[in-house]
Amino acid sequence: YNERIGLDLFDTPVWAPPAFANGQLYIRSMSEIACVKIVPKKQVTETTEEVPGIIPGSTFAAFVQKLEGTRDKKSMLDDFMSDQASLPLIEGHDLVHFIYRGEAKEMVLHSDFVGWRYEQPMHQVMGTDLYYYSCRLEQDARVTYRFTRNIDEAVIDSLNPKSTGSGI
Repeated sequence: YNERIGLDLFDTPVWAPPAFANGQLYIRSMSEIACVKIVPKKQVTETTEEVPGIIPGSTFAAFVQKLEGTRDKKSMLDDFMSDQASLPLIEGHDLVHFIYRGEAKEMVLHSDFVGWRYEQPMHQVMGTDLYYYSCRLEQDARVTYRFTRNIDEAVIDSLNPKSTGSGI
């Protein structure tokens, strides 16, 4: 749950859960009732919304940007990977970067936090064999995941010391 907006509607307590119908929320307190119409956010030409799998402003995003701009990508990437004790890379208290390094035409992430039936395409840093998917998770989250390489080859994160023998 990630609250995007809140409204102070009543001065008295609200005990009943809200009802949703026809694009509107109906909320009642002990003495009043309100109807809040849900409307789409106006489209803006420049957006700061995150692209799935990329979190701008993160330390890892800054590294990726620097990597994309360097000539010696392999050395920079080798140094970065040798500095990682384990993966996924956890940044701050809610950012998680799932990283795969290896030859592939396509990499996707399967996980219980996105639903096992869905594939999250991983982003490749052009000119490298680095693929990544970044997301926000609760600090105490425990998730299962695996990578899929080239559509049909399941790959377990070999740099994650907390893997199980379940194939996930």
